[in-house]
Amino acid sequence: MRHNANRPPQKDHGPAFKPQSDYSAAAHAIFGTRAELVRRLNHGEGEEGKGGSAGRCTMAELQMLLEDEIPAGKRALVESYQNLTRVADYCENNYVQAQDKRKALEETKAYTTQSLASVAYQINALANNVLQLLDIQASQLRRMESSINHISQTVDIHKEKVARREIGILTTNKNTSRTHKIIAPANMERPVRYIRKPVDYNVLDDVGHGVKVSRAS
Repeated sequence: MRHNANRPPQKDHGPAFKPQSDYSAAAHAIFGTRAELVRRLNHGEGEEGKGGSAGRCTMAELQMLLEDEIPAGKRALVESYQNLTRVADYCENNYVQAQDKRKALEETKAYTTQSLASVAYQINALANNVLQLLDIQASQLRRMESSINHISQTVDIHKEKVARREIGILTTNKNTSRTHKIIAPANMERPVRYIRKPVDYNVLDDVGHGVKVSRAS
């Protein structure tokens, strides 16, 4: 019995084998059209350029990443894994049963190329979302660190003030005696005139234990 290469038979191949329409739907769910795939890849490249603006993200964007985008990316990868398994089964059975092996091989190559592109896009999008999430959290940690440092400095200043106050309590006041200021006299005294007196050497004659000798006249 000869089989159609484009539509494998639905019997004698176990419960995992399904009609081609189901596998086409699975492939379309993974890949979409080529234009859609190119648009999504270009959109993913554009998202990489927005990494610098992650610090300006709001809490709403952080919540959206945690609750929507990252879980959606994980679900998309799980669905792609399941759909890729079905497409791989279809390609294997199609190649075994097809009369035109080259055509079946080319179809398998096309599915493989699109699979790699689609999964790479999904991983890239999920990685960008995770990196954006980490950037937002790092920015929040920096702001929190700045606030903690400000509080720490405020506490240190308060401790310094308290310590200075305690030191001030232990000190004693120094009593300073006030003296009258020097006031210049109203009437200036006239300086005494210097009078030169001759030196009298006889003043020292009676000093000491010497013997006074009188000169003969």
